[in-house]
Amino acid sequence: GHYAIINGKDVEFYRHSIAGFSISPTARGDERWTAYSFFKNVYDLWLPEHYKRICSVIDMLPADVNFDVSELDQ
Repeated sequence: GHYAIINGKDVEFYRHSIAGFSISPTARGDERWTAYSFFKNVYDLWLPEHYKRICSVIDMLPADVNFDVSELDQ
């Protein structure tokens, strides 16, 4: 998993291994479909609820918020 922790202007990035698997049969059995199953579950189970949360936050934004981005000096 990858994630960032934002503390004011400081941003720290972290990375942690979620799982390891082999595409060859191992003592634990055949793991060729492990990655596919993991991401399929992310899309089928986690993503719809996360999408609802994002939509909810967007709906709470004031209508007059200005998202224009100014040019930064190079």
